[in-house]
Amino acid sequence: MRIAKDISAKSGLLLMLTVLLAACGNCKKGGGDIECECELPSIEVPINIEIEGAWNIDEQGATRTPPPDAGGGNKGGGGTATISDGWVNAESDIEGVDKVRIVVFRRKDTSDGTGTSEPFLYDVRNDQIINIIGWKNVTVHDTYTDDGLTTDHRHRYGSGTLTKVYGYEYRVIAIAYNSTRTVPYAANGSYNGVLTTGEQNWFDLNIHDGLTLDDFKATIRTQTTADNGTDWREYLTGNSGGLGAPDGDNHLTRKVMACPQLFWGYCHIGDKEPIIRFQTTNGSGDLVDNAPLTGLLYRGMAKVVLNITLQKRAKGTGQNIDWLTLMADHLYTETGLSDYDDFLTPSTPVVEDGKYTSIDYINSASAGDRTLTAWILPTRTRLAIRGRYLWATTHYVDNGQLCADNISYGDMGTGIIAADVADNVFTFRRNHVYVLTCSSSENQFNNHEID
Repeated sequence: MRIAKDISAKSGLLLMLTVLLAACGNCKKGGGDIECECELPSIEVPINIEIEGAWNIDEQGATRTPPPDAGGGNKGGGGTATISDGWVNAESDIEGVDKVRIVVFRRKDTSDGTGTSEPFLYDVRNDQIINIIGWKNVTVHDTYTDDGLTTDHRHRYGSGTLTKVYGYEYRVIAIAYNSTRTVPYAANGSYNGVLTTGEQNWFDLNIHDGLTLDDFKATIRTQTTADNGTDWREYLTGNSGGLGAPDGDNHLTRKVMACPQLFWGYCHIGDKEPIIRFQTTNGSGDLVDNAPLTGLLYRGMAKVVLNITLQKRAKGTGQNIDWLTLMADHLYTETGLSDYDDFLTPSTPVVEDGKYTSIDYINSASAGDRTLTAWILPTRTRLAIRGRYLWATTHYVDNGQLCADNISYGDMGTGIIAADVADNVFTFRRNHVYVLTCSSSENQFNNHEID
């Protein structure tokens, strides 16, 4: 009996050790860790996200950091389009922003001075998508402007959670987007097999094991149009159903780029310090580990609004514009996401000499006022429109460059100001909206055709 009891006790001890080892062996190792963390203290703290809707405010003559290629660019000609100020409701722009991707990076804590400044590495355990759940009234000083003013307006907000592990420090990046916005020119909810409802389907994050914060970036997807044009409503050919040879496409890259809005921000404890440690000192000098994080997100993109009056053509009768697409000849597809200023220097352009990429589309079979809208990374570019009209029983396609005719100073950052257009090359900056107006008149198309 005694021997049996001893064997039973030893077996129980062996079983207990096996369970502990198995539990420790199941610990997830993230951020380049080589040690098990199953016995390290950890704590969950809330992350409170807010999305800023206000546009940057530029005073007349203010100096700003220009987008890439500010010293060069293509040259345009002529002058038919009217550039004007226009009030754009900033809150309506963020109303559809309903999701936030939270991406976390971490490294060994260096606050004691004994650690090395290793790079922050991607932490898969804290990667999450949270919902924007409502509005809140705020009075704020905009972090990324130097106007010294506070403004009363509303923010969109949502909440997530950060799991901190003792001995590590963190960087928390948040990226907001609209998960219900739909590309207007796609058929059957997809384009070339890519889902087109939801801005999360229009860009990629280069997330992978071992990714450093400094290398974190987003790439906006482009789609190449096929000659059959079925998803493009005769974009290439101008003929019903997309049949026939391409019409006037010599100046097309044959690509479409639907850009997300992309709001960006980093999260902090309240002192604007971007590095989050396991413990921090509060106002009373006590060490606390449960301080909540907050993050205020700003637009990284420029918004381009084209208000256009569709008119009948002068030749014959019944020549209404059927559809229009807004195009640009110099667009960027990549931006870093480690800092808000990364949006000032995007990279990897979609550019072919003298060729345009479509950035928005409207389908309208009658004359009247219409609006084309696109969000793009900061750039210097020419703009053009491509449209189809009906003459008798035949469809024709015209391409026309948008040229600056009336340049006025913007009010509250809502219009083109003199520094933003020269020789019909437009400069578009992050967190600015540009409102353009023009008419699809005979003069617009024939005097400034690009095909």
